[in-house]
Amino acid sequence: MHNFLENLSLLEKLPINFSISPDHTEKPTSLIQNTDLKKILERFRDVKKGEFMVGRIFKPGDSALKDDATFTNELEKTIDLLLPFYDMSFEMQEI
Repeated sequence: MHNFLENLSLLEKLPINFSISPDHTEKPTSLIQNTDLKKILERFRDVKKGEFMVGRIFKPGDSALKDDATFTNELEKTIDLLLPFYDMSFEMQEI
């Protein structure tokens, strides 16, 4: 968790259409720029069953869904942007 807090600026640089949720059981997510990331990451660190989810939500009618090639391209871009955080999560497990 401390890796995410130490690299908060990387999370803040994610595109504005990325959403974040501290709890998968709660429906409303918030756009990353409207979120107190430090507070959510501290909760993730301090609460035993805390969660931290970040990604993109594609809604019906989204231009990314117009055809398979466009959607695949958007998925690949999303994965590329999130991969450093995925790698960081494994680094945290090794500590």
